[in-house]
Amino acid sequence: MLAHLQTGLWNDIRNARTLSWMVSGLLLSQRSTLPNWLSHINARATLAQRTERRVRRWLENPAIDPIKVYGPLITRALRDWGTHTLILALDTSVLFETFCLIRVSVLFRGRAVPLVSRVLEHSSAQVSTAHLLPVLAEVKGLLDALPIREVRLLADRGFCDTQLMAWLRVCAWHYRIRTVGDAAGAGEEAGSTVMRSVDRRNEQALLKVFVSCSPRLLGVFIGSPLTG
Repeated sequence: MLAHLQTGLWNDIRNARTLSWMVSGLLLSQRSTLPNWLSHINARATLAQRTERRVRRWLENPAIDPIKVYGPLITRALRDWGTHTLILALDTSVLFETFCLIRVSVLFRGRAVPLVSRVLEHSSAQVSTAHLLPVLAEVKGLLDALPIREVRLLADRGFCDTQLMAWLRVCAWHYRIRTVGDAAGAGEEAGSTVMRSVDRRNEQALLKVFVSCSPRLLGVFIGSPLTG
C-alpha cells in the first residue's frame, strides 16, 4: 500500500505512512469509523487513543492537499490500462440542497473510482451541457496523455442531450445514455423511429432502453448499462 501512496506530493513522507494504515484499516474492517480501524493499524503507541488522535490530526492537517495526493495515484493506476475499454460513469449529486457535484468515475470491479469532479452552486441534479463539457474535457485531456483511446461513457436519463452526444462523437468515445419516456430518433438511412422506455424485471436485472453509440453507429439497445 505504501509503495503506491508515497508517489504523491507529500509535505512529509510520514503522512503517507499514516494514510496507508488508514486505508488498510478501512479495507480490513470494512467500516468507515475510526475506532474500527485501530486494531488494524500497526503503530508504536500503546494506547488506542493516541493512535486515534494521530489519525484525526492527519484528517485535519491543512498542509495535506487531497488533489495533489490523489492525482498521481489515479494516474499511476490507469497508466498500464493498455488497449482495454475504459468504462466511465457520468453522474451528479445534490449536496445540502445548495450545491451540485458533477463527477466522472472509472467503473472497475463493481466500484466507481472518482476521476474528475467539480462542484457548482446549483440546487438541482440536472445541469446544462455547458457545465458538463469542461469536466469531460478535463477527463479527455487526462486519458489522451496516458494514452487511453477506447472509452465508453455511461450516463443516466437527464444527460440525453444531442449537444453532449455530438461532443462525444467528436472525441470518438462510445456512449450509452438512458432515455426519458418516449424519444424520437433518426438515422441517415432510415426514417424517424420512436424509442419507448422499457421497464422489464427478470431474475437478473432491470432492463431499460438506452441510446447506444459508437463513432460510426447510432442505435438503441435494451439491456443493463453495465453489460458489454
